[in-house]
Amino acid sequence: MNELPYFPQLDNRIVSLDHERQKRTKRAKRDFNEYQHSIPFNRIIIGKDLMLAPNGSHARRNLEAKDVDHLVNTLLDKFKEYSGLQRFSRATYDTALRMLLANASVSAAHRAQIVIGRSKGVYHGVNPKRIDVRTTNALLDFLADENLIAYHIGKGNEYQENCSWFVTLPKLMNMLEHAKVMGASKGYIVLHDHEKRVVEWSRHRSVQLAVARMEKEMETYCSLLFESEITIAGIRLIPFAKRVFNISLDLGGRLYADWEVLSKQVRAKIRINNSKTVELDYSQIHYNILYAQEGIELVGDPYIVDGYDRDTIKRVSLVMLNTENLVSLKRQITNSAKPKIKAKYAKYKETRLIYEHLRGKGIGGYPMPKLSDDLRGFVEGMPEGTNGGKLLAVLLERHKPIAHRLGTKDIGLKLQFADSKVIMQCVNEATALGIPVLPVHDSLICQARHKGLIYGIMREAFKAQYGQEIEVKG
Repeated sequence: MNELPYFPQLDNRIVSLDHERQKRTKRAKRDFNEYQHSIPFNRIIIGKDLMLAPNGSHARRNLEAKDVDHLVNTLLDKFKEYSGLQRFSRATYDTALRMLLANASVSAAHRAQIVIGRSKGVYHGVNPKRIDVRTTNALLDFLADENLIAYHIGKGNEYQENCSWFVTLPKLMNMLEHAKVMGASKGYIVLHDHEKRVVEWSRHRSVQLAVARMEKEMETYCSLLFESEITIAGIRLIPFAKRVFNISLDLGGRLYADWEVLSKQVRAKIRINNSKTVELDYSQIHYNILYAQEGIELVGDPYIVDGYDRDTIKRVSLVMLNTENLVSLKRQITNSAKPKIKAKYAKYKETRLIYEHLRGKGIGGYPMPKLSDDLRGFVEGMPEGTNGGKLLAVLLERHKPIAHRLGTKDIGLKLQFADSKVIMQCVNEATALGIPVLPVHDSLICQARHKGLIYGIMREAFKAQYGQEIEVKG
């Protein structure tokens, strides 16, 4: 991809006027007022007697904006309407926009200004495709008016002291990061096979229509995220989420994103548009779904079982509601109560917490700790000497109305699909109101000031799907 020269300095502040230029005559000030017009936000025309930045230096390398096809097409559709051009050469504007996006990516990465000429015939080897300056000028004006860049217009070309330059604003940074992940993910709606590999959707018309509808929903949602700053300790999270199905359209379907892999303690530090957030989650949603599907209302706390601590039953329940093999679960419970296995798991968990802490601070390069075979299926918090068979028998008796559903084929993925439908209804309603929310399985992160509204949306969404009330905590 072609390149434009840009500033190497690692900040995007306007370079201060030197002492001598500050002593200019009142004439310079009058010129400044004359040229500093009140025009659309993020497009600023600077007086000819003022210097904003020194001469720029060439990147001396070709720049390429990868995986931006969807972004380019979206922006060009908007630009065509914005420009009102009757004769619109999409190929020409496509090439020019990709060049500008490549440079915008450099601006974002290096916190640098991109110096750009506005005069005809300014090529000097850095514009080998000889894109007409009128094309880039029109695109730059459009990007500024869309709040994607801050554009300072100076003299005619980049070799005069008062040159023109732009810097990439957060909204476009989000779009570029999103495009990169979007290109790698090949869409918002993903299908995994039994080996967790991404596979193509069925060509059946009903499947294609359903996927297209969900893609549109996710595109609308992620477009709202473009407008938002999602950060942890100043580190931006990528505004991209996808729904992952397993094997078919009625298994899985949960949303996955940058914030989903973080621990709850780290997620509590997330800021949306510099505002504090809260995380609201459904109480015992899978038990509530199973009872509702049987036409029965869940009575009492499902984690209260005679003879056992509530936390113990809760941990076992979370595994039981996701397993097809109850015999294997009995062994897992018994194994998890052995002192040697408990100590080994505690060491793994400590390493995992360190990994999540570093990830939350934006520090990469460390592999995610992996469970050894003897720790797979480990159930935390099992008192030493717990007998898995006895515990599971008591738990199944407590939930006798739905016991025939437990341990059945794909029960975990079916429940994930059920809760994903509820969460997507919440996401769609919040998006329609312009409120960014971050889904984490069966919970939603939102700005604290929207807590009451999102609480109501969550309660109503579950009732709409299953006809019963449910508690929302947070």
